[in-house]
Amino acid sequence: MARTTLDSMELGRDWIHLDTLPDLTLSMGKRPGDWVSETIPLPSPEDSGLLLALVCASVFRADRDWVPGAASTWEVLACQEHSRVVPGHRIFSHPSPPCGFCPACLAGSPSLCQDAQLRPSAPGWFSRHRILHPWSARRGTLTLPSDLDAGAASLLEPLARILRLERMFPRRNRILAIGADLPAALAGMALEGPRRRVLLDPNSRFGTATYGFHAVVPDALSAREALDGPVDLILLFDGSPESVQTALDALSPGTEVAAFVPWAPVSELAERLWRMEASWTALCGTSPEDWNAAARRLPALADRLCTLPSAKLPLEEAHRAHGLLEKERELLRVELA
Repeated sequence: MARTTLDSMELGRDWIHLDTLPDLTLSMGKRPGDWVSETIPLPSPEDSGLLLALVCASVFRADRDWVPGAASTWEVLACQEHSRVVPGHRIFSHPSPPCGFCPACLAGSPSLCQDAQLRPSAPGWFSRHRILHPWSARRGTLTLPSDLDAGAASLLEPLARILRLERMFPRRNRILAIGADLPAALAGMALEGPRRRVLLDPNSRFGTATYGFHAVVPDALSAREALDGPVDLILLFDGSPESVQTALDALSPGTEVAAFVPWAPVSELAERLWRMEASWTALCGTSPEDWNAAARRLPALADRLCTLPSAKLPLEEAHRAHGLLEKERELLRVELA
């Protein structure tokens, strides 16, 4: 990889930096889901921006339905003198941070924030080196503990979604999770307390592990028996027709639904919920409050997160990640570095 001096990048005299910085970067395509790699010039950082390097990124089956590239840990390579971070700090960087003060954000729907549609960094949507625009560096980053495992730290965004769920539905005693994937494992680990948590895992992705659930069952009948009562909250991690039908069968008066998948594949479920006047929400975004809550929980969960099955790939082979996940029957996440 070619390298260049700071002078050729015209960074300015007050830029705190390493001796050399990359001149070229590996970019993973121009839009989310495009895993075609290309090497392109790294643009010059704007005033008050940040230069980051990828430490670790986690890819999992549900990544197509979440924010691709959100599950990542980054290291600061260069910043300005008055920045709140210094070179060497590891940070979380949200790929599409909300503004926090528009009507959508204030209403608790950060995914509908218009600013969240802006591109907060360059180049491409995912790359080894990343230039954060100043506004994204101010409101879309969070410093991580230095002793935290990079793989565990990369799961901050998925964990933040789970903790947002905990904040929105604090008193639900019988919880049915449908669809076994990494977000479901995080839910089992993070949703602590006396509540009864049962996971419906028809494909046996969890194997013999429970990841914090009281029971992992193969079918809806076993789930009802394990819950020993009507379901208070359904967590939908899978938008397949079979999973949607299971959710429909489990509905009862007072049941609330939180979907971790886009509503398009589960329109039938949404329509029935509307007819029942049931409470439902699509967890498609997180706020800085959720990120901070996840950062506080990560140190306590780090050891358990490191036990999640994983496979490692170099970033240059990121296009193989989803193929590897589809071939694997059991729970798996791919670490890119």
